[in-house]
Amino acid sequence: MNNKGWGLSTLIICIVIIIIALLTATFFTIRLNNMLGKENNKTEKILNDKVEVNYYINKKINIKAAADKYINDFGIELTTTPIKIELKELISHKYINDVLDYETNNKCDGYAIAYLNNVDIKMIDSYIKCDKYKSEGYGGH
Repeated sequence: MNNKGWGLSTLIICIVIIIIALLTATFFTIRLNNMLGKENNKTEKILNDKVEVNYYINKKINIKAAADKYINDFGIELTTTPIKIELKELISHKYINDVLDYETNNKCDGYAIAYLNNVDIKMIDSYIKCDKYKSEGYGGH
């Protein structure tokens, strides 16, 4: 036999080292994948929450615009005393469609408050209350 080559024991040691390295790499790959998967789920939830909040903000903006058009069309003279315009009123005069909850699709309740501020600028604030969302300040007027 040629004594200058690798022996069987050296070959087995090399194979065992390679197998250990592969198992270690596989373990860390799976662990990293799980960590990234959880991070992606958190990111997806944050994005979904932002979409939901933006949905309600958009509905409040629509109520505000409908109330402004309602005030102009009916020639309502505003003063510093706030007036309340119910969402039902805006819907019945076809200024806006029903406002629905993002998740449940049930109808939301809402209103707009319109008044002149201390420098005679028209101010309109809108508020909604749905199954899964309620505007800050809703019901305070």
